[in-house]
Amino acid sequence: MRDRGLVVAAAALAYAAIGPWRDFPVLDDWSYAYTVKTVRDSGIVRLSDWSSPTFVLQGLWGLLFCAEGFSHAALRLSTLALAVGCVLLAHRWFRAVGLAREAAALATAALAFNPVFVNLAFSYMTDVPFLFLVLVFLNLAASGEPSIAACGAAAALASLVRQPGALLAVGYAVYLARRRKLTWTGAALLLGPSVAALGAFEAWLRLVHGETWARYWYNARGTAAHLHPTPFALDALARSGWLALYGGLAAIPFSLGARFPIADWRRLSPKRRIAAAALLAAALALALFAFPSRDATLSTTGLGRWQAIGRAFKAAGPLGSAWFWKALGLAGVWSAARALPRALRPSRALIPALYATAPLALWLFAGLEFYDRYLLMLLPVALALSAAGAGPARWRWGLVLAMALLSIAGERDFLNAHEAFWRASHALEERGLPPETIWSTSEFVLWHGYQRDMDRLKREKGLEAIADGEWLDAARLRRRAVISFEGAPPPDGYARAGSFTYFSPLTLRRESLVVAVRED
Repeated sequence: MRDRGLVVAAAALAYAAIGPWRDFPVLDDWSYAYTVKTVRDSGIVRLSDWSSPTFVLQGLWGLLFCAEGFSHAALRLSTLALAVGCVLLAHRWFRAVGLAREAAALATAALAFNPVFVNLAFSYMTDVPFLFLVLVFLNLAASGEPSIAACGAAAALASLVRQPGALLAVGYAVYLARRRKLTWTGAALLLGPSVAALGAFEAWLRLVHGETWARYWYNARGTAAHLHPTPFALDALARSGWLALYGGLAAIPFSLGARFPIADWRRLSPKRRIAAAALLAAALALALFAFPSRDATLSTTGLGRWQAIGRAFKAAGPLGSAWFWKALGLAGVWSAARALPRALRPSRALIPALYATAPLALWLFAGLEFYDRYLLMLLPVALALSAAGAGPARWRWGLVLAMALLSIAGERDFLNAHEAFWRASHALEERGLPPETIWSTSEFVLWHGYQRDMDRLKREKGLEAIADGEWLDAARLRRRAVISFEGAPPPDGYARAGSFTYFSPLTLRRESLVVAVRED
């Protein structure tokens, strides 16, 4: 209890130091905020055409935090509350699956200060709420006498944030069936709630609301094209490598400085040894030639996925160094090499969790898009596998501290820069420019014009005929001002009209944004 309390207190203090009270959207959370704001303003439930998750439960949670009025800051706080809940549930689960006291505390801290987790905790994205419900399910499944009905309810709740939540029940059902512990009644209690929840959502969406463009384009057409045998095979190999590499990066506190587990590798069967070696080879190739990926949460532009003009010019201190990424990538491969044998020979206590989350891992291969944030739902299991074989060592806390400092500095940099973009945008509004004519971060542009443009396109040509990115054509035509990072050349026909600054903890100095206005 004392260890858990210390880690939770440290995480809460760190999150407060980052400063969550900022009223603007980040990443894609504007599309979920759109639904909350629409319900608050009109009482009508309307999903953004950018959105594809079920979002039901998270929408209700966000409305609770916006009871006194809509704000992006309130929605961010709603996610941070669940992030703290994730930390508490993770520690409880780590202890339930047999991790020693210090190992459980270290694994909990590695989750709480993981850069991807921190970045998503300061948003209204679905990742952290979904992880919270995954951890609820894992805790229920790890209890002494797990309640099948409770596990079924937890999976159904998870599916009402993201559809793949139902797969938790599917994986766990396979585990119980293989051990001859699943009756027909148990199967109904475990799988029935998710089937009912998703069935009700699909009926409402198709009969009342109407399909969203993202679901139609990415989930249906995009996934079908992606699953063509040849591109799918090549992409599956790459995604397997990313799974190994990012899993290794998460496990660095348990791996660096430790000896290579030759005995663990020898105990693997030849087939498993070959499979593990293939994964490591793919991870090594990615670490040397493709890491970090352009749209990664942690990349050469700092922490957080940036979509703004001139993002290549964003200052990121040490994170802008190619040597930093080569060293970090190789450390991730080394860490994966230590963790893989244990992942292929897990302890008995971890087997139910592996069965439950295996379908989630397989789901990652099916979708058209693949981002590192999608791996967050697997992070607790990856940490448990890595921590299980790591002996106690005080220096491991130094690595977690370094991770925490990187996350705090990176997230403050991310939010400070976004805040400067929005200050610059509001200054242009005060000069008389309508917000839909200002090209700021993608979140600003999308928040002020995307759904209106999509509604017009759907009226003109129908959902099925709208091409990817077609809404941008109208946005470009009405553009009159551009905000970019210092150093990025303005578009033709635009003249510099001012600058705004923000403090970057990554560079320890003030960085600049440039405002350019169209010359009419």
